[in-house]
Amino acid sequence: CSASACWRKRPPPSATPAAVPATLQIVAVAPEHGGHASPGATWLLYLDGFIDSDAATRLTAVIERERIVAATVYFNSPGGKLVAAMAVGRIVRSHGFSSVVGVRTTDVRRPAAGTCFSACPFALAGGVQRSMLRGSEIGVHRAENSVPVPDAVAFQQKVWLDASAYLESMGIDAGLLALMSQ
Repeated sequence: CSASACWRKRPPPSATPAAVPATLQIVAVAPEHGGHASPGATWLLYLDGFIDSDAATRLTAVIERERIVAATVYFNSPGGKLVAAMAVGRIVRSHGFSSVVGVRTTDVRRPAAGTCFSACPFALAGGVQRSMLRGSEIGVHRAENSVPVPDAVAFQQKVWLDASAYLESMGIDAGLLALMSQ
């Protein structure tokens, strides 16, 4: 599908709502959770909250600790650090996991609609198969730096090039960056 048909442009969040965890929360649900694992069942990984700088390190630790070889990763995030989101996406891709916009519910086997805004679509892009639960939303905006740098123009160009190369490596249409820049 075209970038505009799959992604909706959203303004950057002005502040992280109080209900959103300050760091990305990672919950791993084993295939046998609830006592009934079907053959070939996969883990469910729920990633919820702000994508912080250490998110990829924590995700790798969970995958290694639990020895997860097959998983569906559910994203529910207002966004976060762009570089960290790309690192999370690379981990998801390197393990061959699928990604979905959705959120954990009290019945961990039945996620609900979620949101994936700002940097989150970059993490979502890592899935070898990507989808959204009905009612979920994806939103993008132009990346902005929150830390002073000596040359803001050069910095933005580097971010653009890195993001462009990342999205291309994930098979995402370059139209997404054009939509983000509007």
